[in-house]
Amino acid sequence: MSEKTIIKILGCGSSGGIPDVAFGWGACDSKNPKNYRTRSSILIQTANINLLVDTSPDLRHQLLSAEVSRIDAVFLTHMHADHTHGINELRRISQAYNKVIPVYGDFATISDVIKRFNYLFDPDPKNKHWYSTCLSGIVMKDNPADICGISCTWIVQDHGPCNTLGLRVGNFAYTIEMKDMPPENIEVLRGVDLWIVECLEMGVNPTHTGLQQVLQWAEKIKPSRVILTNMGLKIDYDTLSKVLPSHITPAYDGLTIELY
Repeated sequence: MSEKTIIKILGCGSSGGIPDVAFGWGACDSKNPKNYRTRSSILIQTANINLLVDTSPDLRHQLLSAEVSRIDAVFLTHMHADHTHGINELRRISQAYNKVIPVYGDFATISDVIKRFNYLFDPDPKNKHWYSTCLSGIVMKDNPADICGISCTWIVQDHGPCNTLGLRVGNFAYTIEMKDMPPENIEVLRGVDLWIVECLEMGVNPTHTGLQQVLQWAEKIKPSRVILTNMGLKIDYDTLSKVLPSHITPAYDGLTIELY
């Protein structure tokens, strides 16, 4: 990265967020504001570009909290609801800036969001008075890819029921929603300054990453700094912090990191 890049953690919670509407705070201390977690999403900001990674169901609240009103492009890690169902919020941004916002992802994800949110991508001509084309779907093919001038290297990850995409931008990497890390992906991530990675729980999960996996992969990737995200109900901020090495910390909503 030759210019300053800002990474904003818009949300660091798992699919239900914390507190969960049904299960409450789980093992998380409700008195600690860092345990309040909206669904996972980040913003990558350069001098001229706001690149949003995932459109969580909490996107409106997240963008208002971060005081962000412009999005230039979107990268979707996969099609699951907790990572896509805030996509309608982009309609207002598209209208305000009078621009079609490109949305990048793999074939399965782009096909899925175009089908479910067709009115944003290709509205029925009968409804043109109410809806205009706000988004364009772009399937990731080139690697590295150029997203509005930002060079991004992407990796395919096994999430069990579907694949997800991880992302490396310069010396920063973002990998969530995966159950393993094959050697070829470790090579792509090796030596990053900042690695933001999923840590759903302390133990093992059949479709997600747990703490022991993160620690094992970090030994191979050797990032300067690791931030844990996509954390579930079993992950209390202070409890987790006490058992982590000094270069690994949990995320919290609103955390901002500057990279050069």
